[in-house]
Amino acid sequence: MKMNKLGVAAITAAALILGFTACASYPKDEDKAPVDIATPAQSPGEKQPGKDAKTPEPDYSESDLKEGLGKYSGQADSNFIEIELDDKTSSVFQLSAELKEKFEELNLEIGDSIRFKYKERQDQNPEIIEITKS
Repeated sequence: MKMNKLGVAAITAAALILGFTACASYPKDEDKAPVDIATPAQSPGEKQPGKDAKTPEPDYSESDLKEGLGKYSGQADSNFIEIELDDKTSSVFQLSAELKEKFEELNLEIGDSIRFKYKERQDQNPEIIEITKS
């Protein structure tokens, strides 16, 4: 009887060890080369739609934009800046994707007078589309 319990314990331990090592033996996903399964077959010289597009069209019209004047108060993070408006109130604006890419090139310093175009958005910070030093 004692030998039977020892045998069951040994088999259980072996099964657990095999189970844990089997789960850990799969290669990590980053070791695999990416596979593009969504690409349709194309004839030579045929262009893929969307590959030549530089930037998407904006989701606003020029008439949707408002203009503002103020002083640059700083950048909260890579997405948001704060502006002291002419009425001495401060407001936080989100940078548009296009402006975010070239924001550093503006070389704005705290206190710089700026002119900007933005669009209001429901339940979100206004989005700045364009900034120029004034």
